[in-house]
Amino acid sequence: MALTRLYQFDTGTTLAESDIEGEFDQIYGQALSLISPLTGNLAAGDNDITGVDELGFTDATANATAAARIRVNADSLTFHDGTAARNLLNATSLTRVEFIRKTATETVNNSTTLQNDDTLLAALVASEVVAFECAVRYNASATADMKFAFTVPAGATLNWGMAGGYRDAALNNVNTGSTGSGVALDISTAGAGAEEFLLLVGTVVNSTTAGNLQLQWAQNTANVSDAAVAAGSWLKVWRV
Repeated sequence: MALTRLYQFDTGTTLAESDIEGEFDQIYGQALSLISPLTGNLAAGDNDITGVDELGFTDATANATAAARIRVNADSLTFHDGTAARNLLNATSLTRVEFIRKTATETVNNSTTLQNDDTLLAALVASEVVAFECAVRYNASATADMKFAFTVPAGATLNWGMAGGYRDAALNNVNTGSTGSGVALDISTAGAGAEEFLLLVGTVVNSTTAGNLQLQWAQNTANVSDAAVAAGSWLKVWRV
């Protein structure tokens, strides 16, 4: 609420002490009302504004349209870089780049059923388009081998594969990929008990259903031995 005066002083008005103190107290007690709400632009003169706890934006329902301006448009925070408005973040999905690191090793034993990785997943919103890289440290016996898959929300288009191809059961290099949600690629190991590393890459064009981009994995052949995805594996996802 804007600050208002207490008294209207006219020519010849006698000012009592209480009148003067009351008028000044009105200012001292409501100093913020002198500038809030603003009725025009407030220029900082190239000085810093410090000690801010939070900034509250009004939904402009439009992207920033002038260079170096920031706006909130629905659930997106946009910045105009002088050429076009760019999304800085989306409140319900990815920031511009999201990085997820696996901090604990996870194992499976005697199972070919694909399971969700506990850590390596990222939430997608409707109509979001992303690219991703997934670096996996894994270890399985030569008998069990490993297989990997990704799942995505219903209706999404997924294309992915191993960067540089992968080895089949005969350890031949194969360059191929998967286009289906939950469709696995067999990644054969070079020998029993040897840790290996692979880089999986892909894109997701999401449809109208929100959900996760989720890494899955299992033994390729059921074997009474541990197959593991190790700590230090990671998933990087970015909007495109």
